Amino acid sequence: MVVYDSYSNDGSWEYIQQLGAREPRMRAFQGPREGTPGSWNPCLRAARGRYVYIATSDDTMTPDCLERMVGALERHPECGLAHCCATFIDQGGQPVCGPATWETWPAVKYFQDLLHVEHIRPPGHDAVLACALRTPYYSMTQVLIRNDLLAQAGPFETRWGTFGDMEWQMRSSLLTATVHVPA
Repeated sequence: MVVYDSYSNDGSWEYIQQLGAREPRMRAFQGPREGTPGSWNPCLRAARGRYVYIATSDDTMTPDCLERMVGALERHPECGLAHCCATFIDQGGQPVCGPATWETWPAVKYFQDLLHVEHIRPPGHDAVLACALRTPYYSMTQVLIRNDLLAQAGPFETRWGTFGDMEWQMRSSLLTATVHVPA
């Protein structure tokens, strides 16, 4: 685990250091506040594992999410990305319905029943889809990345601001196939 703190002043850094003292596999460091996704780049450069998952501060996942995405990438070595659906939840962990949820995302309407089965999308497909409908990746938390793809695709561009993750997803999906992992 690699943890990056942007010089927070709310006690987060002290908490991270306490956790790191108990977990020798954890690497934590501080750096300038570069926003999302710029602050991810130092962590990605430090990542040594075979796969990279970007966990942000306000997201959660099912207990078997990473296991299932790793399994899909193991079954499909031609894929550099594994993608899963998202569920929007409230502060209490309950699913949220409404106009700004995953179910209303344009790509969900495009994929329809394919979202319920594992399938491979060829290189370029998701980049074209992003240009046509909007990215199928609502959040980086829906994606597991092969570390070697990071070297190929390069870092997140900070000049795009909060759209830097979408630009990276488009760039990376031109290079590799994506396996979709159903809910």
